[in-house]
Amino acid sequence: MSPLIVFAVYAIVGIAIPPVVFRILGSKVDWIDIVVASVVAALVALIPTAGGIISLFLMAGILYWRSKPAALHVLAAVMASRFAMVGVFFLIEVASRPR
Repeated sequence: MSPLIVFAVYAIVGIAIPPVVFRILGSKVDWIDIVVASVVAALVALIPTAGGIISLFLMAGILYWRSKPAALHVLAAVMASRFAMVGVFFLIEVASRPR
């Protein structure tokens, strides 16, 4: 899979899912914090082998540091976005197969 596609999926899903989770849980987080955390995590995700794990902790750390919601809310938002990324990557992989 192209690194550009990986970056785009990490960034777009990381920007789209956490605000929904924070709204459901009642936490207030600024959009700019979510965008910065998602883009930085997407860039770090491009590091071979350990990039995905490092980007997970980095996104959670940036969101917790910048906005100070409950740690469990940050963890729930980041994990929900990661689970959504699995589905998006699966759909992209299936759609890109030749028929």
